Amino acid sequence: IREIIAKMINSSSDEIALTFNTSYGLNIVANGIDFKSGDEILLSDVEFPANVYSWLNLRNKGVKIRFVKNENRFFSIENLVKSINRKTKLLSLSFVQFFNGYKNNLETIGKICKDNKIIFVVDGIQGIGNSVLDVKKCKIDFLSCGGQKWLLSSPGTGFFYCSSEFLKKLKPSFFGWLGVDWKVNFTDLLRYNLKPFLSARRFEIGSYPYANLRTFYSSLKLLNQIGIEKIQTHNQKLLDRLSQPHPALFWPE
Repeated sequence: IREIIAKMINSSSDEIALTFNTSYGLNIVANGIDFKSGDEILLSDVEFPANVYSWLNLRNKGVKIRFVKNENRFFSIENLVKSINRKTKLLSLSFVQFFNGYKNNLETIGKICKDNKIIFVVDGIQGIGNSVLDVKKCKIDFLSCGGQKWLLSSPGTGFFYCSSEFLKKLKPSFFGWLGVDWKVNFTDLLRYNLKPFLSARRFEIGSYPYANLRTFYSSLKLLNQIGIEKIQTHNQKLLDRLSQPHPALFWPE
């Protein structure tokens, strides 16, 4: 599963952890970064609530949450640039907006974040599986995605991408016995000196939902066989058909 996802978003499988939903991955970031009182987080003011409440909880630490004003219900890159200041620590944004299908220009936004030393977090659930995304090209630091939408899986599945740059910096806010490397050797469960995985698997805290993961694996194999590029092209053709008025829908003059 990790290998297929890594291929899909152009990452290493070591940068992929299995999760249960999008919110889970966002919370890994929100609670794993050492935010200071006065730090600022930027969000879109037309964002899905899963990518809002995970960050609002940081107000308890004195973190300020600021919303970038939209333009005609679309995320505005111009307003993003105006909102950045020396206290801006992180931007979290959806790949695709949930209510209108608007695809944000993550490559441009990622460059802006990189140039301003801002952590870039992406909620990928509305786009991963239907659109091509290169996390390296877009300079994405973290990405979280549930599996129950365009990845065609069941609820309770998903993944979390943590860039190699942040693997050592992001602290697990909670931890479990499968976050350490057993070398697939469970003959002695009284070993309490095992080291955490160097990979993103350190963020996987307990037993896996195996039935759900079988579904996830099957769906990912299917998508991989078809190819995300072909799926994106097909969807765009369907959108073109929908956007063109059909003569049969109108009365003749």
